[in-house]
Amino acid sequence: MVPIVFQALPKWDSAYNSTALTISKLLSENRKVFYIEHPFSVIDQAKPSLKDRISRRNKHNWEMPFTDHPNFIVINPLYTLPINALKEGSLYRFLLKQYISKLWKRVDSVLSEFKIKEFGYINSFDPVYFEFESKVSCTFKIYHSVDLISGEPYIARHGIKAEQNASKAADFVLTTSFPLKDRLKVFNPNTECIPNAADFDHFSKDYPKPFEFRNSTRKRIVYTGNIGLRIDYQLLERVAKAHPDLDFWIIGPKDENYFGGKELESISNVYFTGAKSYKDLPASIHHADACIIPFKCTDLTYHIYPLKLNEYLSSGKPVLTSAFTDFGKFEELMYIYKSSDEAIEKLSNALQEPKNERIAKRIDLASENTWKNRMINWEQVIDQLEAQISSINQLFHRDN
Repeated sequence: MVPIVFQALPKWDSAYNSTALTISKLLSENRKVFYIEHPFSVIDQAKPSLKDRISRRNKHNWEMPFTDHPNFIVINPLYTLPINALKEGSLYRFLLKQYISKLWKRVDSVLSEFKIKEFGYINSFDPVYFEFESKVSCTFKIYHSVDLISGEPYIARHGIKAEQNASKAADFVLTTSFPLKDRLKVFNPNTECIPNAADFDHFSKDYPKPFEFRNSTRKRIVYTGNIGLRIDYQLLERVAKAHPDLDFWIIGPKDENYFGGKELESISNVYFTGAKSYKDLPASIHHADACIIPFKCTDLTYHIYPLKLNEYLSSGKPVLTSAFTDFGKFEELMYIYKSSDEAIEKLSNALQEPKNERIAKRIDLASENTWKNRMINWEQVIDQLEAQISSINQLFHRDN
């Protein structure tokens, strides 16, 4: 099978799991995958919190960080100037082109070490780097959209135009939601949706109670994931104050740029645990009485398909969520609110839910939405692209 160069926005050692990292690791079960994360900038070099991570990257051009995924190779990118702050124009384009050229000299060097003669290229939501330069043969190009690129200011600055160009230049475009598919199909008719999923086995098991819950005797409402731009902090505050008899556990890393929960931190029944490893995350969900997705209803959240949805359902827990998107067949098994008053009421309903077939239905539905099933779709797309290239090569070989 053709090796893959997988360029993506998330860091491979990020504090929370990502769609890109999950897919790239699963693809590496059948082939070599060379993962290139979005680079740190020279400004990041001065941040004490990033010192160890950056130092590790500076020591090696490439590494194999996961012993259980020996075909997953990280190519450490060079750090970059903070050019995202520049306006679109000749200076930005010049500096970007220079960086891409230097980056791909490193990539080609690593590919040469591994004796790679050709590769397939997948860019997951980092379209400013889609204009790559490689001397190694690239057999196909896929652009993968996981979010609304105009929804987050940093990414949107150059990403909106870059995503349009990447979609046009790609052989195939894949998205994680149907609204994203509709948006990008305008630029490339070869656009399809493969929704996010969950590691069902990982999240459906019985786990011991996590350490932070051991002295907790009240019912627990759990949120897991990034704590940033999407969260409706005011609604969470109202719900927590309306249910002083419940404990609200917010589990995940705070986004220093978009965290807006200072008031929440002062409420006695709200607990921020910080980030948890992917290995430890299911125990917190397993010992929750209900799980929550308190997203704002915006254009950004309408276009997403959150990983946590299937992770919650895998445990059979009732899920309280805002009506931020169309949930389709999930809707009848969730508690969906459209106001804070409704959220307060429906949380009570979720906690009073009888232990009946709804739990089994949630688990059954989640068992259909596994990464194993999703990877069948990914492999079908890659096989189709490889077959097309093979047919074209055979045609030219016959004609010549």
